[in-house]
Amino acid sequence: MNSRLHIQSPSALYIAPSKINAAGRGVFAREYIAAGSLIERCPVIALTGSRDRKRLRKTELVNYYFLWGDKRSLPALCLGWGSIYNHSFIPNARYEKHMEDNRMDFYAIRDIAPDEEITVNYNGDPNDTTPLLIPGIPVDAGGLPPSHLPRILLGIVRRAGVYKNWIHHFLTE
Repeated sequence: MNSRLHIQSPSALYIAPSKINAAGRGVFAREYIAAGSLIERCPVIALTGSRDRKRLRKTELVNYYFLWGDKRSLPALCLGWGSIYNHSFIPNARYEKHMEDNRMDFYAIRDIAPDEEITVNYNGDPNDTTPLLIPGIPVDAGGLPPSHLPRILLGIVRRAGVYKNWIHHFLTE
């Protein structure tokens, strides 16, 4: 277990209003960050209660937690600047989850210029453009379009699609 935490340098990053529509604050590079560089190593607090995720969804933390654990079913709060990096389908950074050490590492995937916002793809894979199922993510940033259906009906419709794909997969094998 590597308990030593690291950021590029104590003054290499800063927080400012994001240039991304409706994103709030963002993390910016104060100085040049080379591709492949470790930007930050963040400690993670994994929540293990069966109702923790449901509780978080009712708070302001709804847009700041990651899914954790083997089944990606547990919520986890990433400390440092980790929970403040904004989403982009054209990110300049990526993250690696290290569940055994309860940490996440953020790396530059291309050179990042001074005063450029550091973004990651919330899907995990920088090339994954699957729409996000995260409340509060604007449509133009990869979120789902708003719906007038009650949330419970949206869940039923989404699950029906999953079951349909599962059945189709087994019938076509």
